[in-house]
Amino acid sequence: MIQEILNFIRVGEELAERIAESPYKKEYIIQQTNNSPATFYRKLKNKSFSPDELLGLAKILVPEEYYRWEFEKELEAARAEESVPLPERFLPIVPKKYFTASSPLPKRRPSRLGSSRVGISPRLGLCLLNN
Repeated sequence: MIQEILNFIRVGEELAERIAESPYKKEYIIQQTNNSPATFYRKLKNKSFSPDELLGLAKILVPEEYYRWEFEKELEAARAEESVPLPERFLPIVPKKYFTASSPLPKRRPSRLGSSRVGISPRLGLCLLNN
């Protein structure tokens, strides 16, 4: 728990640097946070952004990392719900850490769509793959 708190503090301290290195103008970042410029700069100076605001800033400043985190979170939630396994074509892009001995690799499911395969997950939706 202490390590998470220290990481949170470190992110707040590095935020001004990340914004300066960003390809976006500060006006755009301020607009995306739904804060007034005065509130944004006060929070930046005092390092008082909330965790939700920091996630919103991460979505702007490091979008690849943010969307990878969001995808992994959805995968974990889908696995916890014991949803239908992912189609085999997705296996190369899904890390092996999501497959355990109790949840073997998915098998092909027949579908009514001819040679297409379908995977369904409450979190990820319907996936239609053609052979």
